[in-house]
Amino acid sequence: DYLACCAACNHSPEFVSIRMLFEWIESRDETSAERGRCTRESIQEVWPEIQKLGQDVPALDDELWQTLDDDGNGFINFGEFAELTTKHKLGLPLGLDDLLEHSSANLKCGVFDCSCNNFKGRRRRCKYAEKASKGEGDECYNKKEDHRSTFCHPDDEDWEFHGDKEMCRCGHKKKLHASGASGAAAVPYPSYWSQASSCLPGAVSEGDGSDAAEFSERPEMGEDMLKRLQSLVTDTYSDVTTRDR
Repeated sequence: DYLACCAACNHSPEFVSIRMLFEWIESRDETSAERGRCTRESIQEVWPEIQKLGQDVPALDDELWQTLDDDGNGFINFGEFAELTTKHKLGLPLGLDDLLEHSSANLKCGVFDCSCNNFKGRRRRCKYAEKASKGEGDECYNKKEDHRSTFCHPDDEDWEFHGDKEMCRCGHKKKLHASGASGAAAVPYPSYWSQASSCLPGAVSEGDGSDAAEFSERPEMGEDMLKRLQSLVTDTYSDVTTRDR
């Protein structure tokens, strides 16, 4: 595992997603056996990196920590951490592609100086075609689609890049690729939503040409709908707080 190797070599990893950054911070905490949360001490170690990646990230003082740790249990979870990174615009995608089923074709390589924008897994060479290329047998006559999609042949563009399907043709593992989507675009929305298409990666606003990956429309709400929403909040809200979870 990449993060484990970096830890063993005492080397700072190249972060390709918010999730990887959180997992690295989490791995630095040796005081808690429970995963999925980070202490202030472990975050403090990586805070200079967070400040470098984000915009106007302040020092991690008591006031900021209390804001992050809103329930006062001494830890922050991934949701709280993602809220921080979104607020300060860290230039990394969330990295939840395996959970949100982003297409592999939309995964960009996060390795420094790599220009790969679309993950393309390497296919193994057809053993018959490989023998034929060495003059040790006849060419492959299997034309079935499942065979052709699983194995590469001399006339395929990836014949020279054969190998592990979890390895991209750019030479880097799939784990080092992540969706370029961020904010609202990182979550697939129903196609019938009026602004769903504007939340796709690469979409721009019609006005100033800036990224349009967030919902901004504020539609008029009828009196009846307002009453129904108010009734929902009134019936479900409970004024109970706790300092643990």
